[in-house]
Amino acid sequence: MVEYTDPALPSDQAALQARSSGLADSAAESVDGSAFGILWDAVQGHGADRTHTGEMVLDDRGRISVAGYIRPFRIPRPMDGPPRPCHSALGLLLEAGLADDPGTDNVTADFDPRQYQELRRNTLADDEGPPTTSVLRFLEGLAAILGLEEALDEGLGAAEVLARTADQTENGAYLAHPTQAKDRSWILDWEPLVRAALSDLVGGTPVSRIAARVDNGLVEGLTRITGVMNVETVVLAGHCFRNRHLRFRAVRALRRQGHRVLLSDGAVKPRRARSRRLQSVN
Repeated sequence: MVEYTDPALPSDQAALQARSSGLADSAAESVDGSAFGILWDAVQGHGADRTHTGEMVLDDRGRISVAGYIRPFRIPRPMDGPPRPCHSALGLLLEAGLADDPGTDNVTADFDPRQYQELRRNTLADDEGPPTTSVLRFLEGLAAILGLEEALDEGLGAAEVLARTADQTENGAYLAHPTQAKDRSWILDWEPLVRAALSDLVGGTPVSRIAARVDNGLVEGLTRITGVMNVETVVLAGHCFRNRHLRFRAVRALRRQGHRVLLSDGAVKPRRARSRRLQSVN
């Protein structure tokens, strides 16, 4: 598993994420002075390695810290231009040891054989760039694995593509397993989710049902974490929550746990100017 040690996140970057999402204001206005933010690619700027970051951040009476993140992975770096969704997909498959498994044709078809082998070799090297915890890049990679890259190339974000694809009536969920790191931060392990999605893809399950199970699995993983945290207020922030299916399921599940749920402007695609930065959905 890729090791993730970014000394900037528990301090300056976490504070930036909290401010840009409105988390700090939410904590100050809460009953207990604390708030838990699920800030999936919500922030102004990037992490210390200039990659996107999507974290779970806790503001406990003004003390801001990273409380969790998804399992990190490395994205292969092309020789020319920025990484595309197929590069994020290959990074996920390599990290999970799935690059040679059935169901990966949508990814390998985007590379010529020589380029593919070179990217694999470079990405698996110990010194090949920093890992990312970006949920945006994770969803982008999943969309490419599911054969949805054409929609991504049309300018839609990965979260929106998955929302349009997801079967709204599907209640099944893939496992996204939360564990704790040595520093007690939660790590949401996406590998079981990706393995199950690949298996269903090979088995002929409609992509609409797979996309819904991905969203549902992420929500289940989140609520396993929030269920053991003694925090009343939860803030959902970032472009990943523009996925209406993911947002609706997350809000509903968090409310069932008894949380006060707030949405930042960044979590809702803007239609008109808003007078308030955060919206209550309770």
